[in-house]
Amino acid sequence: MRRLADRRQIAALFVHHGPVVLARDAEAAGISRSVLRRSADRGELTRLGKAAFVSTSIFEAASLWEAFRLRSIAFSLSSGPDTFLTGPAAAAVLEIPMVGDPPDHPTALRPGNAHIGHDRSPYGRVRHGYLPPSHQRRRGRAFTVSPAYCAVDIARHYGTRDGILAADRVLASGVHREVLANLIDNMSRYPTSHGITGHGTESSPLTGFSPLVCTARCLRTSSTTCPGIQASSPRVGWSRMLIPAP
Repeated sequence: MRRLADRRQIAALFVHHGPVVLARDAEAAGISRSVLRRSADRGELTRLGKAAFVSTSIFEAASLWEAFRLRSIAFSLSSGPDTFLTGPAAAAVLEIPMVGDPPDHPTALRPGNAHIGHDRSPYGRVRHGYLPPSHQRRRGRAFTVSPAYCAVDIARHYGTRDGILAADRVLASGVHREVLANLIDNMSRYPTSHGITGHGTESSPLTGFSPLVCTARCLRTSSTTCPGIQASSPRVGWSRMLIPAP
């Protein structure tokens, strides 16, 4: 009887709060935290944060990127409203495509001095840096950077292909080129932290330009042709120029 009662209460939490629930969500609904603990002990819930849980069956059936999206939402909810998902974590929540598999853990950004060290936990990493208020957003319950900031941050830390693929999607959603160009101008002068492909100022072997410079040149040209990348037609989108045909 207790198991059935626990399941009914957990199901109600998911209906109200979405795929990720927190211990404080249970408390606010008058449900004891012990219900979450018992469900996790039985394997019915998976812990994705210090006090963040998802349905185990949904998590295990999820694709790599969907599972990463759930991890990212859990990390955002656990980190608080002054911390914003960025990079692949923001891309997963904002539905911005990237090449390849997601990283092991989400990254978030807290506005402030970039020289302050990172905050790390088993569930993700928080770095400090430039994030103007106009690029602080919320998607559902998760706090994220804006789509434009996400695209530029991806270019800084994950390279040209991912950066321009993300920028292509962001521009297609209606964001003006000038918004991305202004962010690039500011962030290219800002101290960077190490990413998978190094610094945003290093040259890409694909184009000969740094990821930020290549993205900026694409934004400033009147056509969709990115300098340094050959395309058979000026109408070919940036992402199709950068990603080899299957």
